[in-house]
Amino acid sequence: MSGERKARVYADVREEASGLPSLLEQLGVLVVRKQLSEGDYVIPEDTVIERKSASDFISSLLTAGFSTRRQGLQGTTKRFTTDGRRPL
Repeated sequence: MSGERKARVYADVREEASGLPSLLEQLGVLVVRKQLSEGDYVIPEDTVIERKSASDFISSLLTAGFSTRRQGLQGTTKRFTTDGRRPL
């Protein structure tokens, strides 16, 4: 494995309680923890991942939250992805 590059992901420090950053590390992913200005995870250089429960996703669709976030990302090279699955 020496010459292989590890996958790298930036994880928002507030995601630590979900257990996902530690799970990613166990799978061999290099996880850089920092407070992110957008999203919960960033996969360099062009993907922003926002994790949401199904109820949070529905709530954000019914309020201005989703529209505001989507508009904020328009014109960038980043993608906005939501995950409505149950916690791991």
